[in-house]
Amino acid sequence: FKDAEAAGMTDEAFAEYKQRYEDARDAAREELVQEAFAETRRERTKWWREELKAETARVLAGMDTDPAWRTRAIIQAGVLPSGAPLPEVYPPRMKLNKAATAEYGHDLPGGNQLFARDGVSPDRAAQDLGYETGDQMLYELSQLPKDENGRFLTAKQFADQQAQEYMLQEHGDIMNPDEMHEEALMKVHSRRQAQVILDELRLLNRKAGGRDSVTNAAARNAAEQAMSEKTISEIESPTKYLNAERRFSMKAAEAVIAGDIDAALRFKTQQLLNFHMYRTARDMRMKADKMIATLNKRSRQKMDPKRVEPSFITQIKGMVSGIDFSSRMSQDRQASLSAETLQNWADQQSLKYGATFHISPALDRALSKMNVRDFTFSELEGLHD
Repeated sequence: FKDAEAAGMTDEAFAEYKQRYEDARDAAREELVQEAFAETRRERTKWWREELKAETARVLAGMDTDPAWRTRAIIQAGVLPSGAPLPEVYPPRMKLNKAATAEYGHDLPGGNQLFARDGVSPDRAAQDLGYETGDQMLYELSQLPKDENGRFLTAKQFADQQAQEYMLQEHGDIMNPDEMHEEALMKVHSRRQAQVILDELRLLNRKAGGRDSVTNAAARNAAEQAMSEKTISEIESPTKYLNAERRFSMKAAEAVIAGDIDAALRFKTQQLLNFHMYRTARDMRMKADKMIATLNKRSRQKMDPKRVEPSFITQIKGMVSGIDFSSRMSQDRQASLSAETLQNWADQQSLKYGATFHISPALDRALSKMNVRDFTFSELEGLHD
């Protein structure tokens, strides 16, 4: 409302309303500034350090099963990449012969720690470490990750790097300009801003002769219920609810100017609902991203029957085997990749060039998998839990 008359308030009541609006705007801006500074301090907090340490340990444990990383650790230090002792199947001490190794011409990590005067040939080491040839083993060692200066990363450096990337992906980085912009939109949508919209709605309700029956809690619950039944693909674009909120705000103002209080009341109610739908959609999108990442990881993860009940493994794999976790493919793109379409193309090429193509029957099965973004939020939550 632009003035007390338009709002149907006394000057004193309008001044209080205006102050509340300005406080909400200022509080949102201040919250964003504080959040940005809190982000820079986050890495120094006890919680962040503990989570980062735990994730680094998980990455290192996974590297124990990687042939190249395991081979390097065994030869270089006589332990697994995580620092765990070697299983009995490996020799307690293994070093390479430097002269014999140099003949292969590979750039290797580990420096002189790989070699000893009584070291064995690469072919001999390969036999004990699960490779067919010494050249294959040395080549895989030469492909281990390097830093920006071309130096090989140690296992700890690589694990730290991977853990850091995971933490930022999992918990976000609002110092990123795009994420800061979205975070700013959320801060503008503060609790105080919701109260301002509710105050306007109640004023319109009184002018229309109604009762103050609407609350933010009720609007929020309605938004959560509505959003839980929408598909993940619908939730992934929360900005449309923000745009709808702005649109209904303008329509409500126009209706007030035109003297149509009933219409203004309807539009203001829709504004409040879309306010909460935007916040709810954004929160649900973040939760959905985490649940999808977890389920996708479970679908690809190898589970040790000695550590996990076999029937549990079967059940998990069965639940997620028919789900496509990739980004949704357009219908035109999917049609162009169907086995029938590709087979027709292959037949034409065979007639033209005499070439022979094999189109796997598994292609249609893969394309027919249900995309995870076709699940409603409540369905995804049920599957995850």
